[in-house]
Amino acid sequence: MSRIYELLQKSGTLPDLFRPSVLGAEGRKMIPRVARGAGRTASGGTDVAVLLGVLQRQWRVVVVCTLGAAVAALFATLLMRSIYEPESRLDVDPPGYEQFSLEPQAVSSEAEYLQTQVQNLQSDALALAVIRNLRLASDSVEPAANSNGISAQDAQRLTLGESAALREFQSRLKVEHDPGSRVITIAVGDHNPVQAARMTNAIAQLYVERMSEARHEAIVQSVQWLSGQLKDIRKQMDDSNRALVNFQKVNGVADVDQGRSTYGEMLADLNKQRTQTAADRIQLEALLNKVHGNADALPQVHDSQLIQQLTQKLAEVRADLAQSRAIYGPNHPNVKRLENQRDELQGQLNNQKKGILNELKTAYAAARAREGLMSREVSDTTRQLSLVAEYNSLRREAQAATDLYNTLYSKVEEAAISAASRSSNVRIVDPARVLDKPTRPRRLLNLGLGLGAGLMLGIVLAFIFEGIDNSVRTPEDVRQCDAKLSVSVVPVIETNGNGLTHLPAPTNGNGALHGYEPLLLSRPESAEAEAVRGLRTSLILSRLNRPPQVLLIASSLPGEGKTTVAMNLAVALAQQGPTCVVDCDRRNSVISSVFKRVSEPGLGEVLAGTIALTEAILETQVPGLSVVPCGHATDGAYDLIGRESMKEKLDELRQRFTFIIVDSPPILPYADGRVLSTIVDGVVFVGRPHLTTREAMKRSLEVLAQVHAAPILEVVLNAAESDAADYQYYRYGYKS
Repeated sequence: MSRIYELLQKSGTLPDLFRPSVLGAEGRKMIPRVARGAGRTASGGTDVAVLLGVLQRQWRVVVVCTLGAAVAALFATLLMRSIYEPESRLDVDPPGYEQFSLEPQAVSSEAEYLQTQVQNLQSDALALAVIRNLRLASDSVEPAANSNGISAQDAQRLTLGESAALREFQSRLKVEHDPGSRVITIAVGDHNPVQAARMTNAIAQLYVERMSEARHEAIVQSVQWLSGQLKDIRKQMDDSNRALVNFQKVNGVADVDQGRSTYGEMLADLNKQRTQTAADRIQLEALLNKVHGNADALPQVHDSQLIQQLTQKLAEVRADLAQSRAIYGPNHPNVKRLENQRDELQGQLNNQKKGILNELKTAYAAARAREGLMSREVSDTTRQLSLVAEYNSLRREAQAATDLYNTLYSKVEEAAISAASRSSNVRIVDPARVLDKPTRPRRLLNLGLGLGAGLMLGIVLAFIFEGIDNSVRTPEDVRQCDAKLSVSVVPVIETNGNGLTHLPAPTNGNGALHGYEPLLLSRPESAEAEAVRGLRTSLILSRLNRPPQVLLIASSLPGEGKTTVAMNLAVALAQQGPTCVVDCDRRNSVISSVFKRVSEPGLGEVLAGTIALTEAILETQVPGLSVVPCGHATDGAYDLIGRESMKEKLDELRQRFTFIIVDSPPILPYADGRVLSTIVDGVVFVGRPHLTTREAMKRSLEVLAQVHAAPILEVVLNAAESDAADYQYYRYGYKS
C-alpha cells in the first residue's frame, strides 16, 4: 500500500483527499510512511535484503528444519524395502485393425477406447485370475480348465488369502497410457524382482488372451447369427427374381438400359405435340367462331394476292360500267359486256373466299383429329411407362436381395477366416524383464526432496517466528512508539560475559583497569567504534548552544546492554573532555564488579554521608575517564536517591567533569531510574532487538513522561542486526 501511495504521489494523481496538506493531524497519522526510492523498504534496504535478513536472523530454525527433514527422509528411506517394478508395454489398436478382420468397427473416440482398456486392465477379475494362475495366495482356488479366468460364481467366493492378495496386488499395480500413442504400460511391484516380472508378464499375457477370446467368441456368435439370416435372405432373393420373371412374361416388358429413359422422353415429346395440336385447334376454332360464315373477316382473305388483284379489277370494271351507263345507257352492248365482266370477277372473288373458308374448316377438323390421336398416344405411353416403372422396382428389389445375400455370404466367409486366424488388436510390444536395480526407494531423490521440504518448512517457520516477534528491531519500529525520537544503531559489541567490552579483572590494587583496552583504542576503525562515535556526535550536537552534561543511560528491562553502551559512550566522551561514570544500579552493579572494588566505599556511602564525594571517585587507565562505583552501604542509604542530596552530588560532579554518565536501573521494574531522569540533562534510552518489545518501550516512554523526566535525546538500538542500513554504513572502510 505504501508503494502504491508513493507512485501516486510521484505521478501527481494523488487525490486531494489523501494529501497531507488537506488531512488533519489524525488523517496524517493514517498515511503510511514511505521510504525514498522505488523498491526500497522502510528500513532502507531492498525487499530481497529484508528477506535475506529475516533468514539470517532465523538461520537456526531453517537449519534445524532442513537437517531434521533430511534425516527423517534418509531414515525413512533406509527403513523402506526395495521394490522392483518392471514394465510391460501393450500396443492396443482400435477394433478393425487386426490382421484378419471384418470391416473396421465404429469407435466414438480412440482416447475413450484406450482409457476403457486401462480400466479393464485394473479390473478385479483380471487381477484375481493372475493371483490364481500364479498361486499368489496359499488358499487360492484352481482356475477353470476351459478358461484363463474364473467363473462369475467363483469370483463371488473369495477366500481370505485371495482377498488379502487382491488388495495387495491392486495396490502394487500401475497402468498408464501415453496420450501421444496407443501404448499402455503395465507394472506390478514386488520385493522379489523375478516375482515382479512374472506377475507383470502374467497380467499382460492374460489380458491379450482374454481380448483374443472375447473377439473370437464375438465372431463365432456373429457367424451363427449371419448364417441364420442368410437363409431368409436367400428365400427373399428367390421370390424377388421369380416375381420379376413373371411380370416380364405377362406384360411383355423387355429389359432396357438403366442409363436411358426411352419411355420418359417419348412421353415428353407426345405431350409437347399434343399441346401444340390443341393450340392450333383452339386458334382455328376461334377464327371460325369469329367469321360466322362471312369470309371477308378472315385475315387470310386480306392477305391473299389473288383476291387483292380480283378486287382491284372488279373495282376498275365497276368504274368503267358506271361511266358507260352514264354515256351509252343501260342497254348498250359495251355496258352489257362490262356487266358480264363484273359478274365473272365477282364470282371468281366469291369462289376464292369460299375456298379459303373451306380450307380453314378442313384444317380445324384435322387439328381436332390430330389432338385426339395425341391424347390416345399419351395414354398408351403413360401406361407403358407405369409398367416399366413397376418392372424397374421389381428388378431393383431383386437386385438388392441378391446384393445383400452376396454381402452376407462374403461376411460369413470373412468371419470364418478371422475366427480361424485368432488375430487380436492387442499385442505385447515389450515384455517385462527381471530388473537388476530396485525401482523404489530412490534414496538420492528422497534425500533431495527431504532437504527441499525441510528448507521450505524452515523458511516458512522463519517468517512465522519473525511475524510473531513483537520486539523492536529497526529504527522504524522505534518510531512507531514515538515518531519524534532520534534513533542510533549500535552493532553487537564483543563482551567478556559481564556485559562490558574488553574489561578483564585488574591486577593492581590502585583501582586502575589493568589489562582493559577500550574499544575505541583497540579497534578505532571497527563498525562498533564508528557507531559509538556517531552516538557521541548526536548527543553533543543535540543542543547547539550548550551540549548536555549529565546523561542518564536507561532501558526498559535488564539485559538490554545499557551498561555496555554507558561504558563505551563514556570512553568516547572522555576523548572530548573529563568524563565520569556514576554506577547507580545497586541491584546489578556490573561496573563495581569489573573494578573489583565492592569492598570499598562508593555512591551509597556518599549519599549516607559517611565519606566525601571525592573519596568515591576512582581514576582509570583510560585518559580522562573516572568512575564512581555503587558502593556497599545498606539498602536504606539508597533511598536518599530521591532527595536533593543526589542532585547536589551531581552538581559537584558538574563542576569537575565535562560529561557525566549515569548508569541507572531498568525503568519498568525499579523506581530509581524514574527519579534520576528528573535531575539529569537528557536521557539515552537503550533497546535491544528480540528482547525489547514495543509494549515495553511504549510503557517506559509513558512512565518517563508521567514523572516529567528530562528529554530523551537518543534511542540506541543496541546489538542491531546485520541487515540494518546503519550497520552497513558503519562497516564502510572497516579493516580487520
